[in-house]
Amino acid sequence: MGDDRDGLARLIRAMTGGTPVGLDGFLASPEAGATYFEGTTVRALESTFALTPSGLYVPERLSREPEPIDLVMVYTTLAELTDTPTDLNQFLEVLQRLAAGDVLLFCALWLARLRVAADYAEVDRDYLVRLPDPLATRARALLAGQDNRHLVTPQQLQVLACLAVAKCPVRPENPLSGEAGNAALAMLPLAVGELLGADYATASESEADGEVLQREMVSNQIFHAPRSLQSMLARWYRTWFQLPADDPTVPDDFLVDLYREATSADLLDVAIMTLAMWQSARNGQVHIQDASLTNVGIPADAVTVTLDAIAGNYSQVMEHLRGNPPGPWNTDVLRQYPALHYDEGMTLIVDPQLLVERVFSWLPYWDVNAHLKGDNKRRGQFSDRLRHYYEVYATEAITAMAGTGRVYDERSLQAAYAAQGVKIADCAIAYPGGWVVLDVSTRSTTRETAHGRTPGALEREIDTLVVTKARQLQSTIDQIRANEPRLTSMAHLSGPRVFQPIVLVTEGFPINPVTAEKIRIALRENDLLTAPDILPLQILDLQDIEIVEGIQEAGGPDLLALLHEKARSKLADTVVRDYVLAVRRPLARDPVRVRELVDELMGRILERAKGSDAVEA
Repeated sequence: MGDDRDGLARLIRAMTGGTPVGLDGFLASPEAGATYFEGTTVRALESTFALTPSGLYVPERLSREPEPIDLVMVYTTLAELTDTPTDLNQFLEVLQRLAAGDVLLFCALWLARLRVAADYAEVDRDYLVRLPDPLATRARALLAGQDNRHLVTPQQLQVLACLAVAKCPVRPENPLSGEAGNAALAMLPLAVGELLGADYATASESEADGEVLQREMVSNQIFHAPRSLQSMLARWYRTWFQLPADDPTVPDDFLVDLYREATSADLLDVAIMTLAMWQSARNGQVHIQDASLTNVGIPADAVTVTLDAIAGNYSQVMEHLRGNPPGPWNTDVLRQYPALHYDEGMTLIVDPQLLVERVFSWLPYWDVNAHLKGDNKRRGQFSDRLRHYYEVYATEAITAMAGTGRVYDERSLQAAYAAQGVKIADCAIAYPGGWVVLDVSTRSTTRETAHGRTPGALEREIDTLVVTKARQLQSTIDQIRANEPRLTSMAHLSGPRVFQPIVLVTEGFPINPVTAEKIRIALRENDLLTAPDILPLQILDLQDIEIVEGIQEAGGPDLLALLHEKARSKLADTVVRDYVLAVRRPLARDPVRVRELVDELMGRILERAKGSDAVEA
């Protein structure tokens, strides 16, 4: 009994006998910014609240204006769950004990889940079940403590898929199986995430503070740049089918015939197969029986050649990897072969997003370009025509966004200002308070910049693209400022006028605080676009233009007003798409023009499928 009383006395002294910190002398000094219960020195544990413009009180962190750091997502590494750094040799040993097919299937299933998920958090909840304890408990705690943290991302799974082909045997001699194999598969992406940062972790302090980190940020943004399927489909159909048919300088099927010559495949059949496989992966079926593709309108004798245009076999993938080994930001082998074709008449869809990008982005251009390598005349004609169609499509999007009557295209600008030494932009848009002057580039970001392994690549990219285009924009702005009526045939409007220069990069360009500052420095050094009446240069892509087009159809601000709004926000140094999704998400929708193009393409696909059924019948 005495021992119990002594223990109780010690417990009471431990809980009540001391003087709380800060209460010496029984006087408390309130801490600046802290919230206390009225009449006490007890700190409130709840977060502080703020009044929003709508009249609602919400937690202060939800009421503040978003900043670039809010757009960053963090993945979880294995070391965070084990408190032990992952050993590269042990990691490779585990790969040697897993079959390549099993790892590829694991990656494909989770990539499909990520691509269809509205929020990565729902994927995290399912992935937690795959992790063994106590790793799952630790992961759950980390996820709960940080809203933008996730377990797995496409980057980890894509790199792991590349490593599976390069390092995993087809049939391991001493395989991990059962519970051990499942646990290893679940932990591998987390280990990849940790090893991805090995180069940065081992960089010198001066490198880590400077260019290495900057290159990482740029590569990260390029790698994760979202691409809307609707936008890709509309652009692809307009540039590969409709515009060539309206071009009197080439045969109606000029581009489609060249693609068939290069790949032996019908481009519309490739599109039909791609969309069918994409939908299958979204439904959780990442394996496709090749023979089943006749059900979507692909002739039986065309299935193999059509698959060959988008899928690779093991020997092709291995050959690609030998010349272009994977890296943290280099999964080009999956961009070339987003599906893997097996000899058993079955195809694995490794990544459905890369699959649609393989067909509906710029990659078919390179298929034809490589085929015409020995024929410079036809190669040049093909490149000029396709790039011209992209510029036409961009101009159509701009005109649809701005409205008729206020867009002056390159032909109008040339008629008004053509002279020796004058560089003319692609178009100018008149607004009541000023002008948007815009030049289009179909140039893609170089692989050196995208892979983040070449010092100085970003600076060369800025000089080649941004500074060159800025000279054209500056020259056109100078002409409009000096003689606006020559272009508009109307009297010069009174009042202050501003100029908003824009470089429209159809394939996108990474804009973040690092690149935005580098662009500002380059423009100052070249004394370009620095006049007081010229607003900061904006870099947009086609999706940005289409987002603004959709916003205007929903009653939102026009392009000039939206860019003014963005320039005054904390997201001034981000892409337009990120600003809109953070601030004006309810208005973001596909414009009518894009939807009509996609509807026409889908009608053509259905017509092809019906025709195939009729033939088979």
